[in-house]
This record gives sequence, C-alpha cells and structure tokens, in this order.
Amino acid sequence: HFARGEDYEGAFRHFDRAGDEAARLSAGVEARRHFTAALAALDRAGGGDENRRRRIDTVIKKASVSAMVDPAENLLLLEGAEAAAQELAAALAAPADRRRLARVHFWMGRAHWYRGAYPEAARYFRSVLDVAEEVGDEALAALPSSTIGRLLVVQGDFVGGAPLLARALGSLAGVESVTEWILNAGFLGIAL
Repeated sequence: HFARGEDYEGAFRHFDRAGDEAARLSAGVEARRHFTAALAALDRAGGGDENRRRRIDTVIKKASVSAMVDPAENLLLLEGAEAAAQELAAALAAPADRRRLARVHFWMGRAHWYRGAYPEAARYFRSVLDVAEEVGDEALAALPSSTIGRLLVVQGDFVGGAPLLARALGSLAGVESVTEWILNAGFLGIAL
C-alpha cells in the first residue's frame, strides 16, 4: 500500500522489517524478496546520506540471507555498497561508517569464499579485522575471526585456525545467527 501510494520511505520501513523477521525465522527466500523490495523502495525514495546508509545496511542484510544462493549477484550489489560506504567513511570519518564499510567487506569476503576464491576472501576478512582492532570492536572482529579460522582449518592449518576460532566464540554468542556460533564451535572442536 505504501509503494502504491508513493510513500517510499514507509514502504522501505515495512519491507525492511518484514525482511528482518523472515531472516530471524530462517525464511531465506522471503527475506531476500523483502530486502529486494526494500532496496527498490529506497531507489525511488531519493538520495541523501541517510538513505545511502539504509541502502548499504539493506544490501548487507540481503547478502547475509543469500550468500550461498548467488555469490556473483551479491558481489555486484556489495560493490555498489562498498563505493557508497567508502565515500561516507572518507567524507565523515565517523566510526559507524567505518564499521559499515567493514561489514560490506566481510560479506564481500564471504561471497568470494563461496566462490572458492579463498585468497581474495582472506584479504577482505583481514581488512575487517584491521578495522575491528582499530575501533576496538570485538563483535565486529568475531565473524571474520571465525571465518578465517574455518578457512585455515579447511586448508589443514589447525594450529593457525584454533586461536582465531577461540577468540570469536564468546562474541558470536551475541550474533543474531546461532548458525555462526555452531559452525565456529564445531570447527574449533575439529581444530583442537
């Protein structure tokens, strides 16, 4: 109704909330559909820094529920979000925008991981760790630490992977996706 009434801000809010709820329920197809509609509403809502941030955040959420479905499509969306996030981070130098750019880089790394481009994935994950350490954000460091640790374990480097997995375990307890914690704990067990 909001979109038909050309209230694109309202449409965005409702599609975004519906996507969040579908993601919480692990309803990936519905979440992707709602986040796609939210992005379309933002395209019609106009510009401005706040809508650029909303777009970046929505692209991140869409990537998080569709990373294994089509990594190439996600990479295209994430590259656009990366450019916008870099502009915001450079112009305002706000820690929130640096964190936002780091989250984009995490999902770009994850897309490369799913494509089997492990060196490229590791490069993105390490850049996220650098930002997390710079701003002192252990929660931001948790996902790339876990993913790098898993990557090392998959490659047979159990000694290198275990400390990263152990570092991430506590912080992943607060992450919305329990799947990440389960994967981290399982890989930590394998490494040990």
